[in-house]
Amino acid sequence: MTALPLAAVLTAAGWIFGPEGKRDGRSALGGGIAVAGAGIWFISNLPWVAEYLIVRRDPGFLTLSALWLTDHPSTDMPSGGAAAAASHLGNVLADAPEAWNLNGDMIQPQGAKLLPALAAVGGWVGGESGVLAANLAIGAIGLLATYVLARRMMGPIAALVPALGLSLTVSHMWLSRADYTEPITMVLLLAAIAWAWQGIEEGRIVPLVAAGIASGATFLARVDGPLFAMGVALGVGAALAVSRTDSLRWRSGALLAFVIAQVALTVAGHFSIWRWSRAYVARLGSEARDLEIVYVLVVGALALAALIAMLRAGPRAPGPLTSAVRPRGLIQRARPYLPHALAGTTLAVLLGLASRPLWMTGHSGPDDFQVKVVAFWQQAEGLPVDGTRTYSEHTITWVSYYLTWPVVLLGFAGFAIAAWRFGRGRAPWAVLLGGLLVPSLLYVVRPSIMPDQVWAIRRLTPSLVVGLLILAAVAWQALLARWRRRADDPDGWRPIASIAIAALIAASPLAGWISVKYDNGLSVRLTSALYLAEQRGAREQIDTLCAYVHGRPVVLVGTSSHLGAVRAVCGSPVILSLRAVEPDAIRTIAEAFGQSPVAITRTVEDVPWLEIPESPTFSSTVYYSGNSVAGLPVEISQQAFNWYVGQALTDGTVEFVPGR
Repeated sequence: MTALPLAAVLTAAGWIFGPEGKRDGRSALGGGIAVAGAGIWFISNLPWVAEYLIVRRDPGFLTLSALWLTDHPSTDMPSGGAAAAASHLGNVLADAPEAWNLNGDMIQPQGAKLLPALAAVGGWVGGESGVLAANLAIGAIGLLATYVLARRMMGPIAALVPALGLSLTVSHMWLSRADYTEPITMVLLLAAIAWAWQGIEEGRIVPLVAAGIASGATFLARVDGPLFAMGVALGVGAALAVSRTDSLRWRSGALLAFVIAQVALTVAGHFSIWRWSRAYVARLGSEARDLEIVYVLVVGALALAALIAMLRAGPRAPGPLTSAVRPRGLIQRARPYLPHALAGTTLAVLLGLASRPLWMTGHSGPDDFQVKVVAFWQQAEGLPVDGTRTYSEHTITWVSYYLTWPVVLLGFAGFAIAAWRFGRGRAPWAVLLGGLLVPSLLYVVRPSIMPDQVWAIRRLTPSLVVGLLILAAVAWQALLARWRRRADDPDGWRPIASIAIAALIAASPLAGWISVKYDNGLSVRLTSALYLAEQRGAREQIDTLCAYVHGRPVVLVGTSSHLGAVRAVCGSPVILSLRAVEPDAIRTIAEAFGQSPVAITRTVEDVPWLEIPESPTFSSTVYYSGNSVAGLPVEISQQAFNWYVGQALTDGTVEFVPGR
């Protein structure tokens, strides 16, 4: 009722109030290639869209939330009497650990809701297939956002280079094919930086307000959204502080308008996640609160500074670089060295973080689950077994798996150039540095994630991976400009060198497609994350399960991974028992529901059968990309599912339903 009309209004507003595009031939050519390339990328990746309907990691509950939202107004799922049924028994649940949380009589899926809401729009267009492909469309928009931001710093053809590099990156393809929140976060972050850049450069408040809305909306996409919003806010504050675009009063008002817009969206994000995923917020505990407190302190300080400056400044107050407030004394003498100091510090910090594997080893506490899993991966890869390893010192190395070291180092140089330009008074570069470096540096130092690829690169994809590609192109353009200032080139090697660097940036991610190892001889294999549709086979399995359940109440025995699928896809109320269920419990559940439930299980011994079945009702196999802590995965893992389905009888036993 509201989503599509609101989208139409926002589109019209963007068309009316947005910047007037350049109409020269090269701009039209560059923009046309970018749009066509994004479309080709979307179509070419469609065959490998994930079928992530079984909850193993985040895309499971996000995809199921989107499927539910396609036909319902909220992600809240009525328990359908399951909560009342579970209240009579101590060994069954109406929800599932972490992913599905009971709030009153409603089951609330974990996580923020912007991505499920957008994916549900895909469901309106194409049903279940539309939901599964929606994030791929967002990933294609991410390529266009990369082009738009790069276009602010370079020509229309050169800006295609980082966008092409991102399109070939395994991480961007893998994260876009399933319902991961990184692509939409990246789109919002890059859009915010591009709009803020435009507003500061052209002296317009509307783009700055749009930047505040886009950066604040990251909290609607993921719980660490305030981190990305804070980075953009710090960049905008620094940029407006040194900008010569307009008066101090105008810039103070512009900063205040940006902060108000951003805070409004972060408040909406906080309300959204508290309203529709309350247990998730409570479980995050101090980490989420600490991040929100830091965010409030930062934007509060920026708003206070803007108010004070606005009140003290006259209507035509000069900016900080005019004669009325010309720096004096030590500041004046130090100012010529500022660009070099900023560039040198930025480069030193990035190189120091990249060098950490040479002088540190990250360890975690005795988390039994993580220790066992990491040790299992290490043993499978023939690595020294130490399950407490976090590999947090390897975060820059993780990025090199996808971009290669030459592009990473060229990106470091680009960040240093951006810092140098900001030190020279080119204000918009502060937004780029703040928006990309603040979230990146936190997760480089403290990734707080299981260290298997491609999962672990999630933390760094929205900001650092795309940032290094864009800044590598900035370094390339800076080098090209320096070459052009020199007249002597008797051998004509500079154009060739420029093309070679551009090709390096755009094509180096192809190296991540291939894994080369020297175990018992040379082994060259394709990265499994590239060509495997994650959870291939899950869609058919869930459809078959739903056909047997047929909307009736379900007792799910022995596994929690399918609770959401049964509730959201099959439309059945679900009782979960992680232990063997007794006939008395079956009778109590049947009385609570007012009808006999269907029992489904993969552990045949946990159900009180009338006659023990000799074979499962049906079997299926689901395929996953493998796990690797020392590079990109090459193995494909598979999981066999043998499902036993039965109809509960009045005496509490269960009559087996044979396969069709």
